[in-house]
Amino acid sequence: MHMETTVSRPVISPTHINATASETFTVLQQRMRIVEEQTSSLRDDLIMLDFGEKRGQLETPECLEQPVSQSIISPIQKEIICSGKTDILWKNCEFLVNRMCRLESLIQSLKMNIFRLQTEKELNPQKTAFLKDRLNTIQEEHSRDLKLLQLEVMNLRQQLRDVKEEEDKAQDEVQRLTVTLERASETKKNAAIIEEELKITKRKMNLKIQECCLQLTNESCCTIWETDLKSRKMKVTSTNEYLLRKENHGLGEETCGCLMGGGGSGRDRELGLIRHNLE
Repeated sequence: MHMETTVSRPVISPTHINATASETFTVLQQRMRIVEEQTSSLRDDLIMLDFGEKRGQLETPECLEQPVSQSIISPIQKEIICSGKTDILWKNCEFLVNRMCRLESLIQSLKMNIFRLQTEKELNPQKTAFLKDRLNTIQEEHSRDLKLLQLEVMNLRQQLRDVKEEEDKAQDEVQRLTVTLERASETKKNAAIIEEELKITKRKMNLKIQECCLQLTNESCCTIWETDLKSRKMKVTSTNEYLLRKENHGLGEETCGCLMGGGGSGRDRELGLIRHNLE
């Protein structure tokens, strides 16, 4: 509100004694400009006070709406004042004085209207009750909004906790999978090492089996040869035993014959052959 500032207006120093008409005109023009500024300020204050139903009373006079269209009257120096222009100068001064008086009257009217409106606003119970109801409504709306915001904050906190738990679980799962992957990699390495060792062992066993097979083959051949040899020896032995028995039997007869006739050279040769075979 500009009411307090409009009450105190800037001081314009009065003209000195025996002032000329040009000085008087300048002072009036300055004062009129100040009054116009105060009028505009007060009019804005009234508009801010919702004085809409009476805004027709606040219309700016035509003399204020177009100050540019007014003919500007320059101060007249004392040297050039003549009797022919004195009447025009004083008419302009009279016009300014009347204009200033109208503006001052309008200012007083505006001040009274502003004071009345302020008083009505302060003392009007309906307006006060309306404002209280409006305040209560706003407070209720604020309380509801605050509760909704609190619920939303609680939900967001719960969601944040859930997300945090999910994140922790995901991290634990990642760690578990990492450990499992490391173990699997280690197991794979160990399996590769074991596989290589098994291959080496298999090659060694194959070589050993080949050696054993060769040895068995050799042993089998030896066994067969020994068996054959034994069989041949047994045959020879049995043959020799048979011949020996036969020889013994023949010797007995030959002995008897020698005793009887004295010849046995053929029998001696057979007996030597049998002994040679036995050896």
